[in-house]
Amino acid sequence: MKGKIETALRTALYNGTMVWNGRAEELDGRTTTLNPIFNRYVSQVVPYVYPKFDMAAVKPNEDEIKAVLTVAPYALPTVGAMLDLFGADGHLNQHSAVVDEVRRELERRSNRGEDLSGRALEEHFTSGDYGWHPAIVRLVLAAMFRAGMVTVKADNVHYTDYTAPAAQVLFTQVRPFRRAVFFYEEAEAVTANELRRTQDELKLIFDAPRREETANTLAEQIKEELEHWNGRAERVALQLRLAGYPIPEALQRSQDLHFRVTRFANPGKVVKAFLENLEAVRTWHAQVQTLYAFIRDKKLPIFERGRKLLEEIQRAEAIPGAEPFSEEDARGWRETLRTLVPNGRAAHEWDRFTVAYTPLRECFRQVYRQLHERRSEVHGREVAALEANGITVDELLRYACKGLAWDDDGLRCKACGTSLETMDLHIRLIRPEAERIRQRVKEKKRPYDERGKVKYIRVASVVPKRWIENKDELEEVLDALRGAVTDALAEADAVELE
Repeated sequence: MKGKIETALRTALYNGTMVWNGRAEELDGRTTTLNPIFNRYVSQVVPYVYPKFDMAAVKPNEDEIKAVLTVAPYALPTVGAMLDLFGADGHLNQHSAVVDEVRRELERRSNRGEDLSGRALEEHFTSGDYGWHPAIVRLVLAAMFRAGMVTVKADNVHYTDYTAPAAQVLFTQVRPFRRAVFFYEEAEAVTANELRRTQDELKLIFDAPRREETANTLAEQIKEELEHWNGRAERVALQLRLAGYPIPEALQRSQDLHFRVTRFANPGKVVKAFLENLEAVRTWHAQVQTLYAFIRDKKLPIFERGRKLLEEIQRAEAIPGAEPFSEEDARGWRETLRTLVPNGRAAHEWDRFTVAYTPLRECFRQVYRQLHERRSEVHGREVAALEANGITVDELLRYACKGLAWDDDGLRCKACGTSLETMDLHIRLIRPEAERIRQRVKEKKRPYDERGKVKYIRVASVVPKRWIENKDELEEVLDALRGAVTDALAEADAVELE
């Protein structure tokens, strides 16, 4: 039946009568192909059946769909030229009749919650008022996708990057296209000037390479740079926090800024958001860059020492011997550090920080060195006096130090670990404690004391544990005590346990 109908229609078109607009015209049958007949007669009907057909009245070319997603920007004006898809600068011509028509339909369907699948869009534009070729529909959507006016989703993957091979297949192949869903977010058109400004700012702020000047490409670049620097900001903030460096507000709000700019699926909106938050992005990046270099150049440990130096001086400034901290120069250095350290300005004014930190640290070390020597003198004198009276004790050992050697921060002795404030306390405690020892020995003196030197051992200081649960632990304690008593008897005539 189908064959008979086709034959009858073909015969009618060769030798039948064409009736159009109330006028009958006999077909003469002189042509041997149908194309001239359609060109001569049917073309008169098409504008009335498909009033918007002329918008896309061009020969479809499947190769152009691939080209629009792959060629360099300078070649875009040659793709879909008969549809006026791209301007001479390679930007999508948003005033093109087909682009505007598709955009309006996407917007209408989006606002009404209607079907946005490739199949639905193809059916709409190949019928009704249009009668466009399906390849034209895919070509126009591909051009809009490259420009960032639409995004596409397939198999639960949302694509915004036109260079992704998986995304390109959704336009170049019919079946994937029909299954895909297209999204349009109403946004102000991104002008060529805005695109150029965005590219310039990306170069100035991030030293980002210049890429294609389209909303889609620039949006991807914005997301890449903000993601990279946001990650760096998080790592910087973590290291600063561990060192006690105040976290600038810009770094505390990194996530918020990142979200404000990159939260949109529509590339045009990302570009707009970037420009709207440009000052905040500049400030944030400058902070991150400065603090990152500050950490990279190993200045953070020096800052931490400066912070500890201020704390040590503040705790010890009232002790005897700390008068140099109150002299005019030292007061100036301390005031500079008090301005820079708590306010998180050390990284930004590093020269000013080091000019104050270096001499103040030397001032502190001089005071510390003097008190360390004084403690050693007092300790040595008292120990000698006790030993001269035949008294050997362990209590004063905690005040002893083999010699000053600076720790990594350069603020305490590595050997004894005593702070400056505690150093003064030691000096004041040594004499009273030595006197207490003398008094104790005097009160406990026994007849055998007269026969020689007595050494006192505090049991708790030599046994490894005070809680015994079994025989093995008891033997361990007795061995330790036996060893301590044996060593003491090698130096004294008698031992008294305490």
